Amino acid sequence: MGDTRLRLHGIDAPELRQTCEDGAGAVWSCGRRAASELAAAVAGGDIHCISHQRDRYQRLVATCWAGGRDIGQSLVADGWAVAYRRFSVDYVSEENLARYLTQGMWAGRFEMPWDWRQARRRQ
Repeated sequence: MGDTRLRLHGIDAPELRQTCEDGAGAVWSCGRRAASELAAAVAGGDIHCISHQRDRYQRLVATCWAGGRDIGQSLVADGWAVAYRRFSVDYVSEENLARYLTQGMWAGRFEMPWDWRQARRRQ
């Protein structure tokens, strides 16, 4: 927000360059789609955030709302992010429902964002 770098509390989303497979095995850019979904969630509305702490990259970790909706919760519920259980269990039920309903990335196969990043660090 503005000049302040934020990380949404309790979620992890695919990286911009990350790809996924749809139900038929076709590769698509889930990272770009997740970024588009985030942009749509915050477009044109007032955003309100409550910060929790700073992460190791000095970003504020915050829960944010746009149009009265918790942005992180919405992204997880729609299948464009996953619950970041390493730091919080706040959105696990939303993730489970998104997986069950095959929402967003759950419609096919994908690598968890933290695994995708780790694999690229080793290269």
